[in-house]
Amino acid sequence: MYAVVQIGGHQYRVAEGDVIFVDKQSDEADQKLTFDRVLLISDGNGGVTIGKPVIEGAAVEAKLLENVKADKVMVFKKKRRKGYRVKRGHRQPMSRIEIEKISGGGKKAAKKSTKKTEEKQKTEEKPKQKAEKEKAGKLSTDMLAKEAIDHISNTPLDKLQGFVPDDEDRVTVLEAWESKQEEEAEKLSTDMLAKEAIDHINNTPLEELKGFVPDDEDRVTVLEAWENKQKENK
Repeated sequence: MYAVVQIGGHQYRVAEGDVIFVDKQSDEADQKLTFDRVLLISDGNGGVTIGKPVIEGAAVEAKLLENVKADKVMVFKKKRRKGYRVKRGHRQPMSRIEIEKISGGGKKAAKKSTKKTEEKQKTEEKPKQKAEKEKAGKLSTDMLAKEAIDHISNTPLDKLQGFVPDDEDRVTVLEAWESKQEEEAEKLSTDMLAKEAIDHINNTPLEELKGFVPDDEDRVTVLEAWENKQKENK
């Protein structure tokens, strides 16, 4: 059985009977120490309990054997061309401790983790069920999309006001609605019969005919009358 425990910002893998060096804990020797930040516990049979981030109820009990100093670390500073040189040594105070007991709350933590997983599953299932219900409710409205497009295409624009709401999210219906509006906006001369358009162009001054025939107009007779009108004014 072993555990991973956090002591003084460092993590140690310990087992019962191990002797390790950690940052200085106390001035008094032969003192009992308890560390409750246990990150992981293994029971030795393949069972592992992992904390989130620590395991609740778990602890590592140890005994402080003595306080010592770590190996000396040399600190040398120099500034070139300044005649500045400083050499110092440092020995970190440490405590030698013996691990006596590892107590874990793995069973309780496991129960809590299962409860949390069940709650997460329930919360994930709720939006899925709602999405399925919404899909089932849209069967009939999706079948009427083609009818809506035909209705928009074959109905005058003034009779279609309010037929498509602003928050409509069906792309096909919106495309038909927008194309209908564009057609009505571009029908400057196509609303008139071909003969009426030709007469209108022949009997109207050129200044008043600007924009009467759009550039993409496909009626040849109207375009011919329009070009003849321009040639006459030249």
